Amino acid sequence: MSNSYDKIYEIRLACRADIPVIMNFIKEHWAVDHVLACSREVFEYEFCADDDQVNFVLAYHRRNRSLEGICGFKPCSHPNKHSKLPLDVWGCAWIVNYHHHNEPLLGVELAKRLFVLTGCRYHIGTKADPKTTVVLRRLFFGDQVAMMKQYYLLNPTLTPADFKLARIASLPSLESADTASQVQAVGPYADFAALKADFCLSAYPTVPLKDEWYVERRYFHCPWYRYQVFGLRRPGEQVRAVIVARLVVCNGVRVLRIVDYLGDHALLGGLKEVLTGWLMQYNCEYLDLYERGLEDELLTKAGLTLRKVDDENIIPNYLEPYICKNVDVWVHFQDPRTLFFKADGDQDRPSCLPVPHKEE
Repeated sequence: MSNSYDKIYEIRLACRADIPVIMNFIKEHWAVDHVLACSREVFEYEFCADDDQVNFVLAYHRRNRSLEGICGFKPCSHPNKHSKLPLDVWGCAWIVNYHHHNEPLLGVELAKRLFVLTGCRYHIGTKADPKTTVVLRRLFFGDQVAMMKQYYLLNPTLTPADFKLARIASLPSLESADTASQVQAVGPYADFAALKADFCLSAYPTVPLKDEWYVERRYFHCPWYRYQVFGLRRPGEQVRAVIVARLVVCNGVRVLRIVDYLGDHALLGGLKEVLTGWLMQYNCEYLDLYERGLEDELLTKAGLTLRKVDDENIIPNYLEPYICKNVDVWVHFQDPRTLFFKADGDQDRPSCLPVPHKEE
């Protein structure tokens, strides 16, 4: 593939030798204190594969060799060239140097090259800016866009005045639990081998396609966060779904964040007792779930309440550091079956220094 951009820029995938240049570019053109500009450890975990490849598409100006644009991505499955499985990627860090007189729509060209250079099936994105990214993805890629829904469950032992992180103007009314479809939680699993012994991930293909490499690396080998990975089953049956949670402590208060769900969606409707039990067990103020693509009816049966755009209750998304406000998260995608969760893309990672490290 060659066009007018190739006469001006060298457009290619990054390698490890490019990392200092990319980090400096992020510092100059995104934020001087951005964690990806300041922590090589975070950068390498987020964007480096097993070999020399770094998951960025770069545009170097051929005349002066200056880096003029970057388009980062995170694979949902192992980037194995010999695999017959489709490769889906999340986009992140899509930046062009607008201080120079670069070719119009250079950023769009980088996003197009991502498909060519990686061979990916879908390039999807989270935390999309509704004023820029959403517009560009609709116009040039025909993407669908949506706002993720935030569901929450409050600790039933607390009154509105007891909440320290959330701001509760009124307690939501909840449906009674459906005892006929109750679900049991198994775990948390100590390692991926234990999970794999109970649950066959490939039996539940989704969009994006998350493989065993992704699940193990993301939830069992994350350097800074300890994720709780539970299997879900009905009494007397095999594990048919997996739910991933992360316990966050903010200002001395605990919050449980549901960050991923894999497997049979039907089990969601029987989770009310499990979720309420976790609130009690971990002494949490509330739990929340950001998602796109799950069935609203099942989440309501699980005891969860949907936060509305103009909700009088505040269920903060930013806890590290804490900002007391509701946050709407926009996503873009090509396939209407696409699912989104809190841990997808670069949403659930350290955002400031010093970088935390989980206790072993």
